[in-house]
Parts: sequence; C-alpha cells; structure tokens
Amino acid sequence: MAEGVICQCREIRMSTHLGTYIDAPYHFDGNGKKSSNLILINKLALLL
Repeated sequence: MAEGVICQCREIRMSTHLGTYIDAPYHFDGNGKKSSNLILINKLALLL
C-alpha cells in the first residue's frame, strides 16, 4: 500500500438493487430533472 493509505479495497460485492436508490432523482424523471421531494447525495460512503 502507498504511504499514508489506511485501507485498500480490491473488490466490493453488493446487490444490483442497491443502485436504484442512489440515482433516484434521475431514476423517476425521464427528462433527467431532479425531483424536489428527493434528496440528492453528493458524496456516498459505504461502511462495510
């Protein structure tokens, strides 16, 4: 590992269903508009 790196991940496995919630503001609008009743997450952190 490089100096200063505290962890290294080579593989992440998850259900394909997980991604449907990450893009929700775009998922439900065919024009790509964000829905005002959904919160867009700018940064996503997965705690495993």
